[in-house]
Amino acid sequence: YIKLRRERRCLTTPAMQIGLLDQALTEEDVQARRLFVSRVEMSATWEGYYWRRVKTRALAVNRRHELKLAA
Repeated sequence: YIKLRRERRCLTTPAMQIGLLDQALTEEDVQARRLFVSRVEMSATWEGYYWRRVKTRALAVNRRHELKLAA
C-alpha cells in the first residue's frame, strides 16, 4: 500500500496495480485506519488471544515472554 513496486522508474504500488487504490497510502493514512486495542472493544476471548494468554496445545512448550529488560 505504501512501498512502490520497484525502486526505479515505477510510480505505482502493488495495490494500485491490481486496482485496490488510486494512489499510494502515506504512513499517516495507515496509522489513522489501524485498529488500536485502546480504540476497539474486544470480547474476553479475543482479548486473551491478543494478549497471548491462550495456550496452544500443539506446542510442546508454551512459554510466556517475560519483560526482563524493559524499564
